[in-house]
Amino acid sequence: MEKISSEVHRYSYKNYFGSKDIVDTLSNSFSKFVDNYGEITSQGSSLGATERLKSKLQLYISKTEVGQRPIDYWSDFDSVLTGRKADRINLDLKAKELFNILKNNPFEIGMDSLGDFHIKKLYKEIPEDTCNSILHKVWAKCFGSRFDNATAHFLHCLTEIDTYSDTDCFIAIPISATRHTDIEIKEAGFAIFDAWGDPKYVDVLEAVEDTGISWLDDYKKSIIEDIK
Repeated sequence: MEKISSEVHRYSYKNYFGSKDIVDTLSNSFSKFVDNYGEITSQGSSLGATERLKSKLQLYISKTEVGQRPIDYWSDFDSVLTGRKADRINLDLKAKELFNILKNNPFEIGMDSLGDFHIKKLYKEIPEDTCNSILHKVWAKCFGSRFDNATAHFLHCLTEIDTYSDTDCFIAIPISATRHTDIEIKEAGFAIFDAWGDPKYVDVLEAVEDTGISWLDDYKKSIIEDIK
């Protein structure tokens, strides 16, 4: 996002200096931006961030006085680019909604739960990086809550997160789970590595301190052996 935003600034400045008409300057800058980044912009929102950006630019142009710098009018560029002015995704609200589903619904190992179905729905409707942010917010809620059932449910859902996203984005979650005070949560943290089955995490598992619980430490060692 910063790269895209900086490119717009660069186009604006490049065309602004030496031009007396800032309206033409901004219009030309936007046209060049769309030519180069229109495809990325369109992917930023299902409702069409490009069209919103056009409207926003026209508003800027109508309020611009000759002599003012184009960059002064891009303070909320990023939010416009991703289409989050009119249809802002409330991450905290989405996280709370998922947390309540995890808390109020049971799950069974080896079966899809309501939490699984909800996460699958999120990844279909919302960009991947946004979903990842929501899930990290949910983990923060789970880890610090008294609802260990919600925490265990969430970790159960993460065993299949590789279907939707890069597991590296979530590696800190199972690691922190192994340090939780609840034994079931510790086990669920190791179970994620077991489910992912990725040998690149052998070093990570070996670096995780033993829990002091013999059967759980044996489980960790068996996972390491299985995924090597």
